[in-house]
Amino acid sequence: MKHYGRYVYQPGLSNCIRFSYFGNGGNFNNFLTYNDCKEFCMGKPK
Repeated sequence: MKHYGRYVYQPGLSNCIRFSYFGNGGNFNNFLTYNDCKEFCMGKPK
């Protein structure tokens, strides 16, 4: 089964980390890039 590198926000770490996504199921905490994850979960830098 093929897997893809995705990013998930970890509130306890206040950061986005990479994980292996296998393409089935999931939720909204699943981002293609680190920057997408960071912007959505932590806001854009001012």
